[in-house]
Amino acid sequence: MGTEELKALLVTYDLQLDPKYNEYLGRYKKKPWNSFINSENKHFCTPDAMDLLQKMLVYDHFKRIVPKDALNHPYFDPIKKNGKLEQYDKTAFST
Repeated sequence: MGTEELKALLVTYDLQLDPKYNEYLGRYKKKPWNSFINSENKHFCTPDAMDLLQKMLVYDHFKRIVPKDALNHPYFDPIKKNGKLEQYDKTAFST
């Protein structure tokens, strides 16, 4: 999600952003989601998790995955199959 994608959304839907936000927006390039993975969160970042995240975090609501489709995404298959999260690293979910 970069500034250019936001500007494209505004043009697509003929929207205008309040000028007071211009100073906050800047010019940010879109970064690949895997650039946010580090040693502390990598156990959460399965390929299915990253794919679902990419489909959810989209500016354009017509291009964004809808909740029903999100729940049917392969990311949730282990939960549907077993009814539990046992396939995942249990330390990731402990407090």
